[in-house]
Amino acid sequence: MFRRDEVDLLEEDIDDIYDLHESISGRVQTMEQVIIAEQLDTEEQADSELAMQMDLKWLMNPRAEKPLWESHNDRVNQEDDLVCDTQRPPFYEQLFRYADQVFIYASDAYARKGHSKEHAFRVRVNIKMVPIKCAIALSEETHDDPLSIALAKKEFSLAIVYLERILISLAFMAAEGDDQAHAFLAPGTQIKRHLQQYLTRLLNNRRGFTQGYE
Repeated sequence: MFRRDEVDLLEEDIDDIYDLHESISGRVQTMEQVIIAEQLDTEEQADSELAMQMDLKWLMNPRAEKPLWESHNDRVNQEDDLVCDTQRPPFYEQLFRYADQVFIYASDAYARKGHSKEHAFRVRVNIKMVPIKCAIALSEETHDDPLSIALAKKEFSLAIVYLERILISLAFMAAEGDDQAHAFLAPGTQIKRHLQQYLTRLLNNRRGFTQGYE
């Protein structure tokens, strides 16, 4: 079960960071704003690419009443799209706990304002995005239609992008002698590998989450 309120809480954590570092002038001025802008640009680009993909499919199917992405928006407005009847994979539970632990660690590291402040902030901004994207992707897949599968692919791709940024920053922090950052690298790398395996299965039109996750 993917609960809407659970994902809402993850999103609220990110929104709080956005609000705290919002530029009054609308210009990117600080390190934090640059990192936030990087994330927002990534989201915007992914949405634009998906919309273009859906519009092209509509153009090749003129009998359709609406572009597929518009039909999807109507569906999302009519139902809670993050609720499914199947049991959540153990992988997601592991990911959720990992993200929570890393977020707490990165928040503390950022508050210390040491040499790794920038990397700590990048980890802090990106880490909650990974379970959010994973939950959306797994929920979309349950609809078993071409649009939902395309959305699932997009969300898993974004989860991998954000996790890669996290691992790079954790590696820099570990190189600075931070043992806790080093401890998060191995499980994070394992999570990335499982995400890549599942995305590959979706790209090959094979469904079903990776089994045997420890």
